[in-house]
Amino acid sequence: MVLVLSGLLLPVNCKKETAYPIPSFCAAEADWGPNDLIVFANEPCRIVPPETIIPHDSVGLWTVNADGSDLRFLVDETPDGRDFTGAPEWSPDGQWIVASDFIGRIWMISGSCDSFVKLTESGGNWYPTFRPDGKRLAFSTPDSDAAGPRGVRTLDLETGTEKFVFPYGMDPSWSPDGSRLVFFGWLWVVNGWAAGIIVVDTTGENARMVCRTDDVPTGKSASFSPDGEEVVFHGRDEKQVDQVWMVKTDGSDLRQRTWKGGQWPSWSRDGSEIVYTRIAYNDRTQAGSGDLYVTSTDGSGERRLTFFYPR
Repeated sequence: MVLVLSGLLLPVNCKKETAYPIPSFCAAEADWGPNDLIVFANEPCRIVPPETIIPHDSVGLWTVNADGSDLRFLVDETPDGRDFTGAPEWSPDGQWIVASDFIGRIWMISGSCDSFVKLTESGGNWYPTFRPDGKRLAFSTPDSDAAGPRGVRTLDLETGTEKFVFPYGMDPSWSPDGSRLVFFGWLWVVNGWAAGIIVVDTTGENARMVCRTDDVPTGKSASFSPDGEEVVFHGRDEKQVDQVWMVKTDGSDLRQRTWKGGQWPSWSRDGSEIVYTRIAYNDRTQAGSGDLYVTSTDGSGERRLTFFYPR
């Protein structure tokens, strides 16, 4: 059980009488939790140049079993009416979900969806992720109006104390032993600044690049495998389409794992499979674009979990 000394528990009505999201493009950031239950954020949008329209009634957090059964809507808004807009994650014990709202405040939602805990008062805090012991969060503050230096920070859930870890980083994830963080960021190397997937100690020391954007452009959404030996992330292929990639933590054995579009990958708890969202920006009519898929870590046995966008 995660202990929180600051924050207000509030009842919340999790029922929502609406149809499934309308056929459109979405971003379904997912986390594979205990008991093979996957939580994800469904953020459908219609791209109508020059703007993107997000239908309010379609935004929300959902769960689905790893076999695609029992798709359920959880919640769409905070108690004060802000949409949840992405990157939910289970606590290690499966009792809570952590996520950011539309303005970047971090919340915890009970797994039974009957209470909220607001962890940060200010906005600009994104991509919260639990340390494996459930006692801390890591998150990123990429916005210029965020409190404190921008970059990767941690939050002690027992004391409410924040700690700055590393500048110029976003979307962190913990190593299985809680001693390191991996994220997309910028690191000073011999010839100047380089961008890519960075691994760093939680003290902010021993930062090293395991995959540069020179190798895989715009690599993001990185996370350690359960054994701590590999990192999965999404980045662009030679056709500039986002795909799921894997690399060893020493930077070796870089390999592509999807070929029809893939973003926001997350490991199964046993490390044998990966859940991701198929996004094919180069072909918006592609069947299943915007839905959740699962593949084995060798890229085989792909199966579809959700059918929001059958086309």
